[in-house]
Amino acid sequence: PSISSLPSLSSSSSGEGEGGGGGDKLRASTGIRPSLHPTTINSISDALLMRASPPKDDRPVVVVDVWSTDDDGVACVEPIEVAVAAGRIASDALEKRAASCRADGDEDSIPTPEECQVVAGRVVGVIMRLRDLEEDLAIKAGSVGWVKKYDEYGTFGVLKSECEAVLAADEEGGGGREGGGNGITVRPIDT
Repeated sequence: PSISSLPSLSSSSSGEGEGGGGGDKLRASTGIRPSLHPTTINSISDALLMRASPPKDDRPVVVVDVWSTDDDGVACVEPIEVAVAAGRIASDALEKRAASCRADGDEDSIPTPEECQVVAGRVVGVIMRLRDLEEDLAIKAGSVGWVKKYDEYGTFGVLKSECEAVLAADEEGGGGREGGGNGITVRPIDT
């Protein structure tokens, strides 16, 4: 997919509207803009659902996993493909939010171009690091004594076996992914 085929938010306002419509009157009186967090969280949730759901015949496959490999272990997804898909997911969520604001008559709450950039940047950043974040969560949840004692792995959205596997790999020094960690080598700066 080309970047030019991504939906645009050209209909977004700069946040300066007539103020005479419906929408949240209290928010309008305080001048506080709506939070960007729900849109960001919904976008990331959509990406997780896409990754977990089997592809359907009537919709194109959206690649949201940087670490996808074929049966031979060869990477079959380029990171740029994932970044473009993540940008499309964020763009779709922002369009839905803008449409919802328009339907409510709350033109002043339509995301500004700057807000759209912030949401898209957050979504792309999280989706690109999804495996790292999942691994960190499994390590942290699996390292807490009371989580083990009371079998509360599900509270954190992880499986016991997942935590045990990641912790074992981490103790061996390899991290959870083949090849060890994230492939980044940090060397001290010579002074």
